[in-house]
Amino acid sequence: MTVPSRVRAPFLTAACVVFAFLVSTAPAAAQGALFGQNWVPEDLKPLMQKPFGVSFLSTNVGETLDVTSLSLVLGGQPVPPGAVSLETVTHTTHIAGVSADLWLLPFVNVHGMVGHLWGSANDINPTVMPGLLPPGVTIPPTQAFTGTSYGGGVTFAIGYKRMFASYDISYVTSKVDLLSDNADALIQSVRGGVKLGSGKFRTTLYAGALHESITNTLTGTGLIPGLNPDFKIDVAPQEPWNVLAGANLELTPRFAVTVEAGFGNRMQFVIMPGVRF
Repeated sequence: MTVPSRVRAPFLTAACVVFAFLVSTAPAAAQGALFGQNWVPEDLKPLMQKPFGVSFLSTNVGETLDVTSLSLVLGGQPVPPGAVSLETVTHTTHIAGVSADLWLLPFVNVHGMVGHLWGSANDINPTVMPGLLPPGVTIPPTQAFTGTSYGGGVTFAIGYKRMFASYDISYVTSKVDLLSDNADALIQSVRGGVKLGSGKFRTTLYAGALHESITNTLTGTGLIPGLNPDFKIDVAPQEPWNVLAGANLELTPRFAVTVEAGFGNRMQFVIMPGVRF
């Protein structure tokens, strides 16, 4: 029984929003967990993967975020509330990174990751009070960003014969060139599925859901070329939940490839080859 893991699947929004998603793969129970190996029935042990895994990940994410508050300091003076308003922003984010995981118990996995991210914040169309900006100065509708994400979490899994269910909670922080401080996010996900096949080649099919929340106010300098105002912004996913579907392909006892897609307001696609020891 294999739980193709957590998705800490990467996304990030810049200029007004920055955030990251990650992904990794893990079995529902481990053949060589550090503790509790005797709790796994003998007839299920051949279905388990090795306890330690290292994976390379590639992820693409796009979504719409609601802007719940926005404040600017322009030329050393706070901009009056409502002088600049922005309701939503969209983003497209890519991430390439490395993740590692370890089964402490047959039903408890700990994991961490680090990755490079890049992308753009799009559809930045604020309403600006007339006369606030110098003539000819506008806020660009698209702003590019780049940075680094890292984080970790824990997965809890249960199974019966070839079926499994899992719950994952992960904390992710991202350092992006458009922000003064890190952007932090809490990601939770649930998955359930079934393992098919026997012998050296096996496949796990699953479905689930993922919830994300941005946990801090984002601060930075920029947004308006030439003026570079200081800004503070609070954002929230327009739809915190999205639906997941994926597969874990075990090509050999040590090598597997996980593919996962997310649907809804947040669209994502993840592919991750990995080895286990």
